[in-house]
Amino acid sequence: MKKQRIVPVVACYWVPPTEKNHPGEYAVWCPFCSEWHTHGAAAAGHRAPHCIEESSPFKETGYELKCIGLLPKHLMTKTGSLKNISKLKIEAEHIR
Repeated sequence: MKKQRIVPVVACYWVPPTEKNHPGEYAVWCPFCSEWHTHGAAAAGHRAPHCIEESSPFKETGYELKCIGLLPKHLMTKTGSLKNISKLKIEAEHIR
């Protein structure tokens, strides 16, 4: 019997396109790496993490994205990069 794994669902923001050829992306705050992970504009769903922290449980399971809306302007710096804040948290878990 194959063991089921628990895949966390994480809240993410939609980051609209900034250039003509850039389709936009999702931004997720990682509480383990203490940085933003961004993912391409494909539909929200299961994603492989970009974790640099070896102890991150996301490395084993990945996570499901749940978009909670547009990235608020106060989370962007003047240069257009994402601010380093820990506003997003793991929202829920479900069995995959």
